[in-house]
Amino acid sequence: MEAAPRLKAEIWVKALIRRCETAGAAAMVVRRGDATAGVVL
Repeated sequence: MEAAPRLKAEIWVKALIRRCETAGAAAMVVRRGDATAGVVL
């Protein structure tokens, strides 16, 4: 059984920030970790 491909944390965060800015909300990254497999809190 193969694991499903995972979305990189960096791409996920960039997409979320873009969605917030499109909606007129402010969004920023306070602390940046590993771009590939970081944890998003």
